[in-house]
Amino acid sequence: MSALDGVARRVGAVSVARVLSCWFLGCWFLGCVLTLGLAPVAHAARQSEAAQAESPRATAIPSEARLARTMAELPRAEAGAWVGWHAAPVPPLYLAALEAYRAEDLMRTWNLVCDTLERAPDHPAALSLAGGVAFRLRRYGDTVVAFERFLVHAPEEVARTRHLGHAYHSLGRHDEARVHYERVLAAPDLESKARQEARLGHALACYRGGDSDAARRDLDGLLELNPGDSEVLTWRATVAFDDEELALAITLAERAASRAPFDPRPVYLLARARGELLAILDEDFAGLPQDDAGRVRDVELTAEREALRAAVVRDETRFAQLAAIDVRSRELEAELTLTPGNHAARRELARLNSAIGDSHGALKQAAYLARTAAEDGESQLVVLELLVAHGRPESATAHATLLEAAFDEDPSVLERLALFYAERGDLQSRLRVGARAAQLRAREAQLRARETGPRARKPEQTAR
Repeated sequence: MSALDGVARRVGAVSVARVLSCWFLGCWFLGCVLTLGLAPVAHAARQSEAAQAESPRATAIPSEARLARTMAELPRAEAGAWVGWHAAPVPPLYLAALEAYRAEDLMRTWNLVCDTLERAPDHPAALSLAGGVAFRLRRYGDTVVAFERFLVHAPEEVARTRHLGHAYHSLGRHDEARVHYERVLAAPDLESKARQEARLGHALACYRGGDSDAARRDLDGLLELNPGDSEVLTWRATVAFDDEELALAITLAERAASRAPFDPRPVYLLARARGELLAILDEDFAGLPQDDAGRVRDVELTAEREALRAAVVRDETRFAQLAAIDVRSRELEAELTLTPGNHAARRELARLNSAIGDSHGALKQAAYLARTAAEDGESQLVVLELLVAHGRPESATAHATLLEAAFDEDPSVLERLALFYAERGDLQSRLRVGARAAQLRAREAQLRARETGPRARKPEQTAR
């Protein structure tokens, strides 16, 4: 039997200081629930082409100041005003809002959906979209108002309103969140993925409300359905840590970390749980027999203690790295939520993901830049850099070919491409691109000489 196993069994009888910051763990919950499953949105998208033709796609983006509008300011409809709303014509402004949402332009979406609700008060599909967008913008009060109004006019759609529970949770209204999740979970038409998300929300509402037993049941049930869900594993490890089941917390956090290697939370839990085990083990050492040099004679226990100490240092170091990058990444993601066309922010986010080895995250941002920043040479070079760094040689070569044609007049891009070809051992391409870059640099030098030449000779001519 491992000495640590014995410590873990005894930890329940030991008073362990609880300094785990629940807010630190809680700030990640919303990251797992931002994908909207809105049936009204999907329904509206299937409307006739004639209705879509009326969509004011060329409408100027409203002033950013209009983002300050709140749901409470928008007009209300009378009860029963939207009976049979599925068959009603879709407002053209709503279709424009839906298009903006699909383009990830949340600011424009918010303004357009508010415009829709001003002209068609409490239109259910618009309310549903407004609630989802408000949630992504972290406007939780607006999320609550939008979905509560939605349920007044479309109570049969309760299965689509789990984000109302998320908003209650985010506002600290855990009892209301719990009740709403239970209402959602009771809906007969709830899809499997939505059910799992709502059940996780219910677990966290119970946990925050002090009902750890209910939270444990929900989390264990979710793990039976999907044993590899890193989010559920992390929260189950958190509950185990609070229950002083350190060995279980470590096991669960290790599983979570193996499935989500760039998430700081399970690493944080590992550092805390192992740190507490180490503190207990250090206390035990004080009473063990020692040799003349002051070393504990139990070699096996000493080795386990040192291994645990090394693991704590490793966890703390990894956590510090991941947490620092995560904080900056979330700042950039928040900025991109409002300004998706900020290529500099997206480049930085891509490189941060790359720095911690997150290939999926880095390449996701690279794909977005390749699609939306086609005329930005710096962004396209970052795409090339990321394709190379994350093992996509064929895609990198194809992208380099595109850049050579698209930036044939940009010596800075061509010089970087020449380096890329040199690193790939493609001498012919390196010489071709390098020669073109040199030609453009020579042309620039000639233009500068023409511009500065007369001014440079003027003092000399005056002296004569």
